[in-house]
Amino acid sequence: MSTHYDRLPTLKERVLGGKLVAVGVVQSIKPLPKSRIGEIDDEQAIAQIKLEKTLRGTSSQREINVRFVASRGDNDRPSPAFVEGQRLVLMAVPDVGVEVRSNTFVAYLGSAFQLSPNGSFTVESQSDSPKNDRVKT
Repeated sequence: MSTHYDRLPTLKERVLGGKLVAVGVVQSIKPLPKSRIGEIDDEQAIAQIKLEKTLRGTSSQREINVRFVASRGDNDRPSPAFVEGQRLVLMAVPDVGVEVRSNTFVAYLGSAFQLSPNGSFTVESQSDSPKNDRVKT
């Protein structure tokens, strides 16, 4: 069973909810063994991210691991997509999953956004009229 929310969080809510807010570059992607949560098969992976700048919180190292769902059996909700070489801004919380590696995080409510060449990113928002919030880091 998936958790559903009435609305997407605002950028402010994502920043306040994330224990670590940082800009970084994805160095590598490593698949994890397939897992099953309830009736849903998840293929998870670890993105190793080299931090360029920490905007909120602290990390004990210049590189962090971010566990994410690489594909879901139900495709019910989008997961952040990580690609080697991708520069992004990440709002993350410490991972509390089974067999957690040290210095591993997860994107807070999917808050990992690719940065454009000029350093901006788009946050999908939900309201009566569809719009996106563009932010410059």
